[in-house]
Amino acid sequence: MTTTPVARECLTDAIERGEKWAVRAGLDFAVPSQRRRAAELVGGTPPDSRAQASFTRRQLRRAERVEIDGKMVHPQADHGTIHGYKTYECRCTPCSDANSRLVQLQRAASRAALDARAHALRPAAARTPLLLGLRTHPRPAARVRHPLPPGGHTMTMTEPREFRKRPVVIEAMQMPEDADPPASHAVYLWVESNTAGSFEPLAVIEGRKACPASGVSLDPRDGRMIISTLEGLHWVDLGDWVIRGVAGEFYPCKPDIFAATYDAVPA
Repeated sequence: MTTTPVARECLTDAIERGEKWAVRAGLDFAVPSQRRRAAELVGGTPPDSRAQASFTRRQLRRAERVEIDGKMVHPQADHGTIHGYKTYECRCTPCSDANSRLVQLQRAASRAALDARAHALRPAAARTPLLLGLRTHPRPAARVRHPLPPGGHTMTMTEPREFRKRPVVIEAMQMPEDADPPASHAVYLWVESNTAGSFEPLAVIEGRKACPASGVSLDPRDGRMIISTLEGLHWVDLGDWVIRGVAGEFYPCKPDIFAATYDAVPA
């Protein structure tokens, strides 16, 4: 089999364009023998063996492919068959699906062969019915079922249940109910020493700066204390409690809600 001038010109043009499929078919092969074969094809040297003839046919079919929707498609391939995928190297969707089905069948056959071999190696007393193509893993342990509730029926997620809040110990300081600068300043210093510190309030309120993750400041418009958190800014009124949570976060709480939620811890 000899390479025609048209084939040599097609291969040369493909190599010069640098397409991916041309690089695979051209002079950039990692194996020296394949580089030599490609050079012989471009130079016009006829193949002297069956392997070179097969290599020539493969390169010609690669050069005849066209790109459609980002896929290399061979116009003369039997689309939807493994022959079109392997012989013509057509990568259209039907040919790729046919190759995927073949791979799945090969894997299933390999699993069946492994299962049959493992079944034959087991002692006769330990053999179980063989299911070819299926894994014979041990059955998982039975699911543990919880006892039924006092109603005698199974509890579902659509029915309400009763829960008890876990006991949590927090720290808190209360703002004075009247204007008491020393007491208010003590609460301010307590929050400032356990957060990122003071910040410029107007720039954050007006949106010129991002809200800090933590911090404290005073609103210049009315003098109220502002606590900055990950959820935003929180204003503290007179009489409010300032709570430090279990994660070190600070947030205000109204007196009536605080009284209904928390009890003082004995000293």
